[in-house]
Order: sequence, then structure tokens, then C-alpha cells
Amino acid sequence: MATEMASLRERGARRFKIGDDVISVRVRQSGRAKTARIIVGPQRPLEVIVPAGVEDDEVDALLEEKRDWSSASSTPHGPSPRGRHS
Repeated sequence: MATEMASLRERGARRFKIGDDVISVRVRQSGRAKTARIIVGPQRPLEVIVPAGVEDDEVDALLEEKRDWSSASSTPHGPSPRGRHS
């Protein structure tokens, strides 16, 4: 786990509108990641982990593609655990 944390590089946050709210989405780049993934959890802000070489417009497209899932997952109560997979 410590190796994975060390291989993550902070990138600029992306702004993402969910309903009437605009949230800041943390974006980190991984030297080990093969695909992009969205992470969300209790008391944790929305975060995207991307492989090296992924451009900001691709991050924006991923967030837009997963809009319904991410908006439900980032609400205070979120979906049921079964509803977290997309």
C-alpha cells in the first residue's frame, strides 16, 4: 500500500457541477494504474485516479459519463452498498 501511495502524483483539481453545487474533485496520477477510477467514501471527497498520460478533458469526460453514479455516491446518505458499483 505504501508503494502505491508513493507512486501517486497530485494534479490540479477539477470542478464538477452536481445539481446546484459545484464541487472540487481531487485528481491524482498513478504510475501503476492501467485505467481511471473514481473513489468516494464516507467523509471522503470525490477523487479520480488516472494513469499517466490522461489529459484533463478525459477526466472531465469520465466525470460526465459517471455523473448519475457520482452524484448519488457523493450525497450524505449515498446509495445502498449494492448501488455503489456501476
